[in-house]
Amino acid sequence: MTPSEDEEELATEAAALWVLAFEETPDDPELQARFDAWLNRDPRHAAAWADALRIYDMVPQTPPAHSAHWAPYLAARQGANPTPGKRPHRARQGATPAPSRFIDRPTDRRIGRRRLALGALAMGLAVFLIAALTPDILLRVQADHVTSTAEVRSLDLEDGTAVSLAPDSAIAVAFDSGERKVELLRGEAFFEVTSDPERAFRVTADEMNVIVLGTAFNVRLADRSASVAVREGLVGLRPGSGLPPETGDPAERLELTAGDWAVLDENAEVRRGRLPPDEIGTWREGRLVARERAMSDVLDDLRRYHTGLILLTDPALGTQKVTGIYNLDDPVAAVRVLASPLGASVRQITPWLLVVSPE
Repeated sequence: MTPSEDEEELATEAAALWVLAFEETPDDPELQARFDAWLNRDPRHAAAWADALRIYDMVPQTPPAHSAHWAPYLAARQGANPTPGKRPHRARQGATPAPSRFIDRPTDRRIGRRRLALGALAMGLAVFLIAALTPDILLRVQADHVTSTAEVRSLDLEDGTAVSLAPDSAIAVAFDSGERKVELLRGEAFFEVTSDPERAFRVTADEMNVIVLGTAFNVRLADRSASVAVREGLVGLRPGSGLPPETGDPAERLELTAGDWAVLDENAEVRRGRLPPDEIGTWREGRLVARERAMSDVLDDLRRYHTGLILLTDPALGTQKVTGIYNLDDPVAAVRVLASPLGASVRQITPWLLVVSPE
């Protein structure tokens, strides 16, 4: 995906969130100011907003299929705000619809539309559903072990190797007489490998290939990179999942010892560094330790622990570097702690939706 396509997807996601936000608090001047700033920041934002409103207008006026799930929350919100507010209309240049259409609807109609808004917008953003759901179905066919959101699982493989599988992760296992191989299909895993001089232990993650005899290490697969960090022992690493690290040009192979980490990006370039070994795999203890990592990368990790959506409205904010220790047992609080030093705001629009945006 090109940077331009990334920007368009982010704009579409953000526009959907603005629709939901104006449904929730249509008379909020602070929300209006943030919307104005966002809309004027990039021409793609105006196009995305117009598309989101067209989808919004297509929402049918029928009760939602899962009204029982939403009813308690909506009843509480209606009790707190019994009368929908009215926003002043602001004329804009061009044909971009303004948020002023979120005004003076009968309460029951507003509630119905609010309850349906997320589903309708999701239908309109089918590209995201296809990207999310189709690979998930295929992954479950390929994988031997899969975890869901906020689920951490401990596994013992047939050779005695212990695997900790992080939330929203999957592995495929293939052992034979000559080799023990595990493929990380998604997410993150920590391995404590049982030594077997007769059979090397190999882990692949996209184009990253790791081989060990007996050691403890963490492997993580992100959208555009794969990484390994060694807690104990010695690990061999080379790009290319098709060949084991002991083959090919020796100059391409790396050796990592305790405290070493390496990241292989989408261009097959390797970055490496060091950190205290006891900071590797701390997610197994409910802690996420980040050192000079991009905010968007840390949010990706936190998403695996949050049962709702965590959406970032500004890609520039996501590039900011952060350092900290975050509590994975309370991902909502962790997002707030993450955002605070950067002056970002975190809005919990519903119990299932967190929106992170610049102040």
